[in-house]
Amino acid sequence: MTHAVRTSLLQTSISLRPRLSVSPSPNRSFLIMASSVPPPVVSAVSAQDAQLLSSRKETLRRMYDESQKAFPAVQDITCNQLQDLLQASDPVVLVDVRSPDEQQVSVLPGNVVRKEDFDSHQQEYANHKIVTYCTIGARSGKYAQQLVDQGVPQVYNLRGSIIAWTQEGYPLVKGDKSQTPTTQVHTFGKQWDLVGDGYQSIQYGAIQGNVELLRSVLPHVLGGR
Repeated sequence: MTHAVRTSLLQTSISLRPRLSVSPSPNRSFLIMASSVPPPVVSAVSAQDAQLLSSRKETLRRMYDESQKAFPAVQDITCNQLQDLLQASDPVVLVDVRSPDEQQVSVLPGNVVRKEDFDSHQQEYANHKIVTYCTIGARSGKYAQQLVDQGVPQVYNLRGSIIAWTQEGYPLVKGDKSQTPTTQVHTFGKQWDLVGDGYQSIQYGAIQGNVELLRSVLPHVLGGR
């Protein structure tokens, strides 16, 4: 199956999901709400594609395991576990710790808030499960560690974050009021281009982004800089 056909299937599946709506707030940059999240996109893939995806998953696993050394007290959650929570309509807030440029490309569907907005209105989510995410889970893991250290309960870090989300075939939407379904995801550089089949890696702001991620993924090398 060609890349164009797979992308077409993915976009068709996304278009069938429940309609999202934006809840405006004068104190928030954006807040995306969804009553439910659709199941994974399932499409036929070749043996070669399956092998490539398996290799990307293993690379992402190693990167996350390395970064996890910087936030040992944080409990992680997989994409499939998060999907189950969202399907069960549990009160969950997704805290996106990435930069506005990254968020503009795409975000996870659901109740998503930026880190800065969550910090300013943390009391509003006292009864929510808090799931942090970024590109691979390194930056969000460090932020989750800060919340744990502050005594905030029910904090989880999304293992593999938005990259793992695409590897499982779950949909993305643009991080603006249009809520347009998209298959694009910001990955900074080629070394983090581990997106799932049918998704497109967008890379810009590479120099700053690479420094941020390297400091998270390789703390023993760059931690003192």
